[in-house]
Amino acid sequence: MEELARLYVVHLRSVQPNGPYHLLGWSFGGLLAHAIALHDAGEAVAFLCTVDGYPAEAFPEDPEPGTEPSEDEGLTALFDLLGGPPDAGVPTEPLGPEAFADAVGEQVPASGADRDLCTSLGRCFEQHVRLAHEHRPQRCTGDLFVVSAGHDGVWSRLPEAWHPYVDGTCTLARVPCGHQELFSPGWIDTTGTLVADALRTATHHTDRER
Repeated sequence: MEELARLYVVHLRSVQPNGPYHLLGWSFGGLLAHAIALHDAGEAVAFLCTVDGYPAEAFPEDPEPGTEPSEDEGLTALFDLLGGPPDAGVPTEPLGPEAFADAVGEQVPASGADRDLCTSLGRCFEQHVRLAHEHRPQRCTGDLFVVSAGHDGVWSRLPEAWHPYVDGTCTLARVPCGHQELFSPGWIDTTGTLVADALRTATHHTDRER
């Protein structure tokens, strides 16, 4: 995770050499945004937001390291995460790259997903699952804004997992939908408004401190 964060910092500074920076990540990207903020300790991070992404200890039921899913199981999990029509259902058997491509092609005809792309997606997903499971965040300076998918009670305990890793204020906002729906057409306005309001507040505070 640290290596990936350093790579992102290099790209970030190639676009904007100096802060203040505004960082947001969804799901695995939330962990990555937090790690990037640590690597940018010498620069001002005016806004840090994780959208339904949490440290590994928030999921004590997850398998131990070394028991990650196979490629087929990873593709099946990714297909489930991508969502689709309500009547599509979840595959009952692990999906190989070809079956995954066919399933994605049926749900998203314009995706253009071919076998090589689907294989790469599956491997990337597996890698992210492993990195998230093994990563132990360090304490970060500043505040954190957490957007949580509050579709059911399972997620209610997750935002608290961030408290040990932020020395500022940890603010929570909930969106009453599922994880994969946060940026869907039905919920993007809600999610976007919450983030925009929090960003506006953070920017206002940064301007006052200058």
